[in-house]
Amino acid sequence: ACTDFKISTVSGATIVLMNGMGFDATGVTVGVSGCTSPAATTLSNGEQKPFIATNCKQADGVTAIVSGAKFSGNVNVTYTNADTLLTHKAQGSITGRVE
Repeated sequence: ACTDFKISTVSGATIVLMNGMGFDATGVTVGVSGCTSPAATTLSNGEQKPFIATNCKQADGVTAIVSGAKFSGNVNVTYTNADTLLTHKAQGSITGRVE
């Protein structure tokens, strides 16, 4: 579950995820449209971790984000259930003002 997020001209889009699924998740990737995705990692059951997507652009895909501007992006999360080795995908979105 997404517990918080922030969009910044300095760090990009930071999304904090909490694993409450009852199993460890491996190969966790978090993609935000218009941003460069962080490397895949593990999110243990009950763990909360920030994922930072960098180099975020405005909707045109070219112009850098600026403080005070509105940012909207689709969020795509992919993970593997460490118990069953089945891969899953989840999608959502974030919208907020750039800080």
